[in-house]
Amino acid sequence: MSLLESLRITTAALAVSVLVGGAASSLTAQEQSSVAEAPGLITGKVISTDYGYEVAGAIVSLDGTGFQAKSDVNGSFIIVGVPPGTYTLRGTKETYRSSSVLGVLVRSGQPTRSDVPLALEEEAGVEGSTVALEEFVVAAEIVAESDLGLLRSRQMSTAVSDAIGSETFSRLGIGDAAEAMTKVTGASVVDGKYVMIRGLGDRYSNTLLNGVSIPSADPDKRAVQMDQFPSDLLESIVTSKSFTPDQPGAFSGGSVNLRTRSFPERFFFKTGMKLTVNDQVTGESGLVIPGGGRDWMAMDDGTRALPVDLPAAIPSQSRARLAARNGDFGPAETLDRASKAFHNNSYFPTEDKSGSDYGFDFSLGDFIAIGDEQALGYVVSLTYDVGTRHYIGGVSGRYGQGATDINSPNFVNVNQIFTSDLDQLSYRSAYESNPDVPGGAPAFGVTTTNQVVNWGAYAQVAYRLSANHETTLRYFLNQSADDQVKRGVGESTRSDAGRLFEAYDLLYTERSISSLQLSGKSLFPEWNELQVEWRLAHGRSLQEQPDYRTISFFWDFGSQEYAAAAGVGNNRFFRDLEESSDEAAVDLTLPFSIGRTSGQLKFGGVLTEGDRTYEEKRFRWSQEARPREIIENYPNPVGIIETTPTSVTFGNTIGDITGSLSDYLADQTIWGLYVMADLQLSERWRTVFGLRAEHTGISTRAPDDAVAFASADIDQTDLLPALSFVYRLNDKMNLRAAYGRTVARPLYRELASVRVEDAFNDEFFSGNPDLELSAIDNFDLRWEWFPRSGEIVAASLFYKDFTNPIEVTLEPSIGSIRPQNVDDGRVMGVEFEFRKGLGFVSESLSNFSVGANFTLIDSEVSIPEAELEATRQFDPEASDTRELLGQSPYLVNLEVSYDNLAWGTGVTLAYNVFGDRLSLVTSGALPDVYERPVHALDLIYTQRLTRDLRLKLSAKNLLDSSREKSLRNAGEDFFYEQYTTGRSFSLGLSYSFN
Repeated sequence: MSLLESLRITTAALAVSVLVGGAASSLTAQEQSSVAEAPGLITGKVISTDYGYEVAGAIVSLDGTGFQAKSDVNGSFIIVGVPPGTYTLRGTKETYRSSSVLGVLVRSGQPTRSDVPLALEEEAGVEGSTVALEEFVVAAEIVAESDLGLLRSRQMSTAVSDAIGSETFSRLGIGDAAEAMTKVTGASVVDGKYVMIRGLGDRYSNTLLNGVSIPSADPDKRAVQMDQFPSDLLESIVTSKSFTPDQPGAFSGGSVNLRTRSFPERFFFKTGMKLTVNDQVTGESGLVIPGGGRDWMAMDDGTRALPVDLPAAIPSQSRARLAARNGDFGPAETLDRASKAFHNNSYFPTEDKSGSDYGFDFSLGDFIAIGDEQALGYVVSLTYDVGTRHYIGGVSGRYGQGATDINSPNFVNVNQIFTSDLDQLSYRSAYESNPDVPGGAPAFGVTTTNQVVNWGAYAQVAYRLSANHETTLRYFLNQSADDQVKRGVGESTRSDAGRLFEAYDLLYTERSISSLQLSGKSLFPEWNELQVEWRLAHGRSLQEQPDYRTISFFWDFGSQEYAAAAGVGNNRFFRDLEESSDEAAVDLTLPFSIGRTSGQLKFGGVLTEGDRTYEEKRFRWSQEARPREIIENYPNPVGIIETTPTSVTFGNTIGDITGSLSDYLADQTIWGLYVMADLQLSERWRTVFGLRAEHTGISTRAPDDAVAFASADIDQTDLLPALSFVYRLNDKMNLRAAYGRTVARPLYRELASVRVEDAFNDEFFSGNPDLELSAIDNFDLRWEWFPRSGEIVAASLFYKDFTNPIEVTLEPSIGSIRPQNVDDGRVMGVEFEFRKGLGFVSESLSNFSVGANFTLIDSEVSIPEAELEATRQFDPEASDTRELLGQSPYLVNLEVSYDNLAWGTGVTLAYNVFGDRLSLVTSGALPDVYERPVHALDLIYTQRLTRDLRLKLSAKNLLDSSREKSLRNAGEDFFYEQYTTGRSFSLGLSYSFN
């Protein structure tokens, strides 16, 4: 029986044991003996010490044995069947100095990783000639420390960037991409999944999977949920902070590229499960509305679906009654069928105790050699998570202008407020004298319960025709659902002042994103080592909000009865969004040398086409929620209650009130062509320069040309130059200077001339078809030092000049949220980052390391003239600039880690905080809305129990800092939004075998 077959059988047996709940049992004596005699394998990459690129076609051999392998198009090699022992690993290729890695230790039945460095022969030769030099010799532990496989992304990168690779994932027990990004300097992870680079929002960042854009799980954001990518799938994560022409031009803060393994090193299997409790959720009573039978799959089973047999026009009650007087009951019967066709369970939620969150994941893959150079590799992964978020006593407010004196405490006036602070409510005294509201007094403020289900699948098959040619097919799918029940208790002073106002939102949001990628990579030695990479990709994103229901009412203290809230309807919305994109790209890299100058010429192009369809139908009930017995059974009774020969009596009936006024179509075409050169001018100087031409075509329009709709049409081509210099101070220290021009594009939703309502907050988002692209000139200066593997000390200066940056503005008097361009803006900052082991202080601290990222940022944008004029009517001294939307004035990330590899123990304590950042620009003289600092403290403990079994304990959000958005006037905060998320404690077990 072969080694791989033995491993597969053993893994399958252990996997079944773990999955059925049994503890991982010990191997039998016979199995232990088999493992003890098993040979190992050596894997790694052949890396150019001159550029950090992977070297294909190199021969890697073990001295004194017949074992050897050829590096493939990715520079990777695998030598299998190696008996346990210590070896010298030798690398050779024409035009390169041969190299030897001494002391490579192969253990029984285990893989050994050792990269092989190769240097060009001419580097240290006689000027004007190529000579054979002495062999390059290095110790295996030095190779391991330098982590050569990441040189391209770090020391030798063409951009200001950071990277983390599979070796670090394994060493630190990192489980997914989000957890890995917490180790990347300059990055912060929000809500355990969303990544921000240098404090800039998702508009100025992008996430790529093998160079291809990933559709967002939220089609109205660019943010990607990073926790859906298990680390076992990934070879590395590269974060670029400066632009080079071979990257997409739509980023400024950073670009995160998740690079998956084309071929696993060997067969592997991993599975894990976790259990999480939250001190604000678990065991507490949450709001619940019954759903469908497939909610556990994050899919509605049709319970919430729009009825398929609705008439084209639903008759009104008045028309039906009039027809009935003449003996025609057809309209009444049509209205009755239409109203009863909906799922008409009560809108009023019940309360139920929340359990613990849980999840599981598994992944497996294999490398199958077919011939001397042919091979097949596959990877499959599945993740599944169920969780609950719940809070009580939150705040949601809308405000208008009260007094004319901007310094008056009454300048900000409450329009609508859900709050637990009775002092802010005009009916405080009435409630205190008569607190016994029928049906019980629900908690004041905002109570929200979210039941969240999320699962993802990933599959990949790679085929290597030869060492110089490979093709990979990848498929990624993520399905999620968020079932939100929200209750607000407070006051709507605009229409129902002095009354206890109560509103409910029942919003089920189902999202699905998928990406299919076919890519290839080829090396042509006969054409001067020309390398060709190509890719084809198709992405699809769906968002459905079926049967979004709203209900609102108030208790009148004077009349002692419930009544309908003025101006607020009891609605049900059905929203469907579908988006797709197709991408084709090719990149060609050609090495060259001119005299003593060597380098690479890279050129290529990409074409991306996408479209979106958005449809919304809105219905309103004929009867409002009153009295209490109607409220708790609302919308029932539905349809016809009684008929006579000449009359009909109705309960609640449905009416269509929107038609297609909220529907829109959108499409975009983006193409880019680029050329760039990477030149090694001398042993220390390197320069990268080039130009990218990127065309943007985006349009939005109404599905029906007869509908009044202001179409958007963006059609422009941008030239995006880039220039950078790298001065190598020594082998571990660089000085970088970089310039690049990039763009930021508006979202489809921001361009579409429609309004999308948020009934709970009595607000609506309205698109702006006049939006333009933003252009950003980026300047970076950085000193960086890489003392050892996983360590960095760096100081950076950066400056960004914005033309036409996009802001999001709020008109409080009507609740309109709308994006707009402003003329210009700038961001300048200084960044200091380090990650350093403490062994240099004392040998007893060798397992400890500290990391920090401090960023101080100053930003400003110009205020539009009309807005400034309106503001200065109340504040003549008002500034003509403000901060850039979403930009914090400071960012702090601190981390202390303990990693004992011998014990398999890892402990990390991480702290993050950001400064006040502008969240919404308030039109007029009212203060703007800011997101206030959140102090986050997490503790993570991992322990290897056996070679294959790992325990993970985590305590997240230990400080439970309040999430607040507010506007501040006369020393007082007026909360636009406030809530807490609670502290979470997780227990996880993972089993891995390879």
